[in-house]
Amino acid sequence: MKKKINFYLVATAIFVAVITMVCMTGINYYLFQEQVKEDLHVMAETIKSTGILETDVDEIPQIDVENIRVTWIDTDGTVLYDNENDVKTLENHKDRPEVKEAFDNGVGDSTRTSATMNSNTFYHAIKLDDGTVLRVSLAARSVWSMFASSIPSMIFVIILVGVLCIALAKSLTKKLMKPIETLAGNLENAS
Repeated sequence: MKKKINFYLVATAIFVAVITMVCMTGINYYLFQEQVKEDLHVMAETIKSTGILETDVDEIPQIDVENIRVTWIDTDGTVLYDNENDVKTLENHKDRPEVKEAFDNGVGDSTRTSATMNSNTFYHAIKLDDGTVLRVSLAARSVWSMFASSIPSMIFVIILVGVLCIALAKSLTKKLMKPIETLAGNLENAS
């Protein structure tokens, strides 16, 4: 009886710890995504406000922002400027979801997953006053990548919780069983 009580107490605690860690990873990733989207929005507005894209394409200096790709797209979808690639090698961007949305609504967002890179690329596009679109993007780890990297920490926490629960379960079981054992002993002595 004591072993069963100990087992169920420890199993319940470990189950709750695992569920909590999985839920927290999901919540943290959601918050991370929201922060990335906000950062891209601010970056696009900042680049727009500098007026740098109001000059001739050949006169635009290299926009070098750490890990952020900056793409300027003409009204027909032709890439006018890209800070990471030669524009001559890039295909037309008019059908990209975030670009299409920016042309239609003034602002567009999308996220695409790369299975080979185990990452997500977040895109934010805004329509400029001249009808062109400025798109900024950032590659970030996927939720599965974040979850996989946290597995060693989760294992450590589960072991720690398991050890603490075993000690607490033994103590609690002893306290729960003491009155029952006393009562059983009294019943044996009475007969």
